[in-house]
Amino acid sequence: MRTPLTLCAAAAALLSSLPAQAGNYGLTVDINGTITGRSCNNSGCQAAGTPVQVGTTISVDVWGAPGAVYVLGLGPLSRTCLTIPGIGNGLMLGQPADTISIGVLSAPVGVSLCFAQQQGASVPITIPASASGGVFRFQALTFSGAGAGATPVFTDAIDLTVL
Repeated sequence: MRTPLTLCAAAAALLSSLPAQAGNYGLTVDINGTITGRSCNNSGCQAAGTPVQVGTTISVDVWGAPGAVYVLGLGPLSRTCLTIPGIGNGLMLGQPADTISIGVLSAPVGVSLCFAQQQGASVPITIPASASGGVFRFQALTFSGAGAGATPVFTDAIDLTVL
């Protein structure tokens, strides 16, 4: 499922020529009540990291403009931050990256410290035994801002070290 992430990134680049300025987008991971990442005010091209046990069910929460489309990707770590004209921040997923969820941000999810108007989507994932010893990176593509002024953005990334 690599194609949807690539197509969405290309489409978003065509829709906008300015990087995002609003801070109502982000990515968090909830592991048994411990939150890693930021629900808003992403700084761009940074990754937070956290360990996780095999068999744990986590919640990956994507935050962004109300009603915005999102694409959640998973891949290996990348040492680079690839900037794409028209998309705020940069892509930090290594290759090959996979699309694990596509949807619409439609409801408040968890607890956000962001005061801007935003909505979220929650993606539950159970860490399989086959992932033991691996390090994986999540990152999302969504929209920041509101209405016609919404711009496409990459969230900060979150790295999971599987124990």
